[in-house]
Amino acid sequence: MSLLEDSLRIKLGRLVELRQRAENGVYFERGLCARLNIGSLFEFCQDNLGCPLTEWPLYSGNPSYPVPHPSDVRETKNGLVFWPRNTSSAISAAEYAYQHGGWNKYSLKSTYGRTRWELAEWVKDKIRQKLESLDEER
Repeated sequence: MSLLEDSLRIKLGRLVELRQRAENGVYFERGLCARLNIGSLFEFCQDNLGCPLTEWPLYSGNPSYPVPHPSDVRETKNGLVFWPRNTSSAISAAEYAYQHGGWNKYSLKSTYGRTRWELAEWVKDKIRQKLESLDEER
């Protein structure tokens, strides 16, 4: 097994553990980058998973704060949809939401928390896909 595979499996396990803890009412203040021990989720996806974070359907446009402000997300019968007022305000609003939002970042009850979990699930799927492709290469 390669170092990349080991690292991806550890990160996948952390994401699974975080979700289980959230479902049990345990929440966290830090973002996914800190929880996964990576400097940038944007760079992690590009460099290790081969998929730009810009492909995530709810991407805010801000590489440092990819989760959009709740006011830029609409809940539909098919799930959450990114619906920004305008692109430039969405980028700065994403940072504001993370830094000063005042809500629990991972609450499954809030739009912001559910959007963060949408991102975590998207990253988990991309990690699984990458691990499968690495397995097929052997």
